[in-house]
Amino acid sequence: MKLTSKALQSRNMMGELQLHDCPEPSIETAANRILMCMDNPGFEFGDYNNMTEVDKKLVVIYWKEYDGLRPFKDWREFSAWFVPATNGDIITRAKRWLHEHNYIWIKPEVVSKARNQEARMRNAIKGT
Repeated sequence: MKLTSKALQSRNMMGELQLHDCPEPSIETAANRILMCMDNPGFEFGDYNNMTEVDKKLVVIYWKEYDGLRPFKDWREFSAWFVPATNGDIITRAKRWLHEHNYIWIKPEVVSKARNQEARMRNAIKGT
């Protein structure tokens, strides 16, 4: 996963990557944070084989960078952190929006697998 040239042209006056065309504020906030994280020197997403891996890795990176994910002493401490943390679905939706609007690049074979899976799910629902 990497930034596209469109994303790299979306810099504000401070030189930070920033979107202004995302229709939903919570998605825009998460999308901007994802872009800023990916723009950091040394950012390395690593390898991935499907969208589930992309989503899980991105949620962990996001939580660590912006929500203070760290080792916890016990369940109570983790729970106190987890409840106000950014919902993983918001992060996933932001990633989807960034990809659909050509701000990030995801391996074509992974995108193809995801589309095929989505089509299978739709067909299965229609068939019932």
